[in-house]
Amino acid sequence: MPRTRVRVQAKPKSKPKSRPKPKPSAPPPDPDKPTFIVRSARTILNEEMIEQFCDYVARGLPFDGCCDMLGISPSTFHTWKRRGQRWLDGDGKPKTDEIYGVFVNSVKRAFASYRLGIVDKMHSNSPYWVRDMTIMERRDRRNYCKSDPLGGTEDEYEPNEKFV
Repeated sequence: MPRTRVRVQAKPKSKPKSRPKPKPSAPPPDPDKPTFIVRSARTILNEEMIEQFCDYVARGLPFDGCCDMLGISPSTFHTWKRRGQRWLDGDGKPKTDEIYGVFVNSVKRAFASYRLGIVDKMHSNSPYWVRDMTIMERRDRRNYCKSDPLGGTEDEYEPNEKFV
């Protein structure tokens, strides 16, 4: 049986794709309008940022205020804190999270120095000790708030006979 050849037609070549036209550049910023810090998609923690954050904490700024000052989101702060605590609990593993462990220790130390300053003011017969105690009750509830049981005690309950 003779062999027959089948001829296959080649596909037509497509036209070369044209490059997209460059977008026009943005106009220069107006000096009269205020500029805002734009949070990036990923912020990398470094030594300078740790120092600034701890300085704000030691001066009494809440954590979310420190985040606003540095231009990071509170969720980023909590992620760094969680990674640092995991590094501290895991005996230094993984090695790449060491800076987060340093961050957690530094923030704890800065908050402790802030609390020490407030306590020193309260013990120095300051006329504003009530204000300082209120601040401590709100900033560190675990250590400075009253721990009354929820709902009161049975001794406080006296039924009124009018309503019985």
